[in-house]
Amino acid sequence: MGEILFNNFKKIPLRTNSKLPAINNWNKPDVFNAISDSVDMSKNYGVITGEYSDNIVVDLDIHKLNDEDRNSYTLENLKKQFGENCLIVQTPSGGFHIYYQFEDRVKDWSGTCGIEGFIDIRTTGNQVVGPGSKINGKEYEIVHTCEELKPMPESIFNFLTDKMKPPKKPTKSIDDRQEIQKMLEDIGFTNIPIISMGIKNIFIGTGTPGIQKMCCQ
Repeated sequence: MGEILFNNFKKIPLRTNSKLPAINNWNKPDVFNAISDSVDMSKNYGVITGEYSDNIVVDLDIHKLNDEDRNSYTLENLKKQFGENCLIVQTPSGGFHIYYQFEDRVKDWSGTCGIEGFIDIRTTGNQVVGPGSKINGKEYEIVHTCEELKPMPESIFNFLTDKMKPPKKPTKSIDDRQEIQKMLEDIGFTNIPIISMGIKNIFIGTGTPGIQKMCCQ
């Protein structure tokens, strides 16, 4: 069932053993619409997220958490917290891509990196690595599927909406932020609001507990 849903998503080719797109202008609809059906899913490929694929992805980089917090993210706990009506793909690092149905209330969301230090949002203008793709021999694997995607639960929507509010006082210069945004665009993010910026680690908000590593490494 999960494979059928992925067949319906828009797709792009990725570089061998990489998360990076193999083509230029990959996030332009006329480009990915023209090639999507011919993308070889036996090789590394990216899933276009957002309005054009009718999905939105919550990306949990749990390898950035401490051992105790990381161990709490079992599949059963994920289903309790994020709901059953979603697709869950486990990444080679042990993280998870959680797919929901795209809906009007998330239409204005942008790809966002670093919520609570380990949560990313992939939506219109972004892509995520598709299941079956491999990095250093380790595969992206579907671990939970459903008959059809549903919108994210209200509790998750409210949590993410609140966390995506921009900081009142940025701690980095405009030039620094533009450099960071360019780096993220190269790996699949566009129109990125930077959630938090510490002094030593770019995406670490000062005084925020539990945030220990840079996002999107």
